[in-house]
Amino acid sequence: MVTYQIIKHVIKGFFRNLVMLPIIIGVPIFQIFIMSKIFTEIESNVAFNTESVVELVFLGTGKPTSMVQEFAVAILVMYVLISGIIAATTIISEKEEHTLMRIFTAPIKKSQFIIGSLIGQATLLFFNSFTIIYISYLLFNVDWGTSLGGLAFATSLLGFVSLSMAFVAGGLFKNSKIASGVLSFVIVVMTFISGGLTQNGGFGLASKFTINWWGFDLYMKVIEGNPLANSSFSIIVLTTVGVILTLLAIFIYGRENIYE
Repeated sequence: MVTYQIIKHVIKGFFRNLVMLPIIIGVPIFQIFIMSKIFTEIESNVAFNTESVVELVFLGTGKPTSMVQEFAVAILVMYVLISGIIAATTIISEKEEHTLMRIFTAPIKKSQFIIGSLIGQATLLFFNSFTIIYISYLLFNVDWGTSLGGLAFATSLLGFVSLSMAFVAGGLFKNSKIASGVLSFVIVVMTFISGGLTQNGGFGLASKFTINWWGFDLYMKVIEGNPLANSSFSIIVLTTVGVILTLLAIFIYGRENIYE
């Protein structure tokens, strides 16, 4: 089956890349490690120098979260979006190098290419995301909550937006380096505006115009133990953005013969 072969081709291509694998998994883990050390030292100094501690308990809210958790979530959100860059560059590279044409003797339909690439990239996105979650929990004791289903849902929804953005970029750009540069710039800017790089709560109303802010909110609600119903607005926003990008991608791919 051609679609299945494309899925295998996408996944194998990722694991054959000895540079990409440590970047996607190693870099966020290293960032979480550094910040966990810093935040742990800050918290220990505060606890040591504080003569009296007043504990505030807010009724009707989820469990409290730490700075390490918030930073880890911000990093995870950013790297889920970065997975979209990998997907976009892979799509464009396949067209540039005519890789699939050399692999398969029969012509490849648009639907086969899209479905195979989408499933392959989604599989990699889930693998990378939950590897980051598991390693950060195992090595640095980052608490990701108790709802694996909630984490899977949040990752699926944010991944849907990320991959939709990737397919739009794959249709708009002819050069993989240009696509990678543009998407990287957009993601870094969104991460900064949302407060993901500064941990300052974002830039007010402007932060709510970023994908990162809504993805961060959804993950944090899951970690705090809140039901998904409490994240309904974040879910609606991310779903709407994903659907709009998907429709745009379908429109772009439907207009031109951009496949091999």
